[in-house]
Amino acid sequence: MDNVYVYHSGSATDSQVVSDYVRHFLHQHTIQLWQPATVKVVANLIRLLSYGGTVIKAPFAIGGSGSSYLYGFFDQAWREGMTKDEAEV
Repeated sequence: MDNVYVYHSGSATDSQVVSDYVRHFLHQHTIQLWQPATVKVVANLIRLLSYGGTVIKAPFAIGGSGSSYLYGFFDQAWREGMTKDEAEV
């Protein structure tokens, strides 16, 4: 589809794999149905692929490009039952 673009933030490799899979699916969709997929079909496929995964109960969650550093800091500094004042360093 020439009118659909995928924006990604974070790991380019993961985004590229999702984009490649979607491109393959769209090609198969066009062959089987003899018509191109709609933007809605593309968006729903990306949504399903992007939001699948695992849910884990954890005391905190960290994401983003600096998360590796922050996980090291939180592993050392965070403890169960901290007050707000203790947490705001």
